[in-house]
Amino acid sequence: DYSSRGFTTVTELAYAPQETTDKLIKEIAMREDCPIRLALYQDGDGGAGVHKLDSPCTDMLWLAGVKLWADGSPHTGTLAVREPLLHSVVSESLSFPPPPNYGTLKYTNDSLKDRIQFYHDAGVQVAVHAQGERAIEQVLSIYEQLDTTG
Repeated sequence: DYSSRGFTTVTELAYAPQETTDKLIKEIAMREDCPIRLALYQDGDGGAGVHKLDSPCTDMLWLAGVKLWADGSPHTGTLAVREPLLHSVVSESLSFPPPPNYGTLKYTNDSLKDRIQFYHDAGVQVAVHAQGERAIEQVLSIYEQLDTTG
């Protein structure tokens, strides 16, 4: 129980709009005894905009923004790293890409910058998954280049 540990807010960074789930989380958030606020980040890879909850958001439940994935995961051997990932019996059994494996950047610099700029211009907060060094460097470089004057 988050509230018994002192948490007041949690964030769901992989929110996928679904009628049944949306109804349930709204019902829970509207209860007077609900101790936790919930901020939702929707998958922003579609680029078509942000789903809106049917009923007004409250201080207990709101759509906080979108999440983008700049690279993969260490669990699948797809995080974008500078040095090749270790090739072993374990990595083979987990079906990691064959060596030399440097992981995968999901976007080119221009396409990721365009997507982040699109959401920024729309006033939508962006969270970016970046685990490998190459992905972290890419994201930081793009944030430095964004036009935030508009």
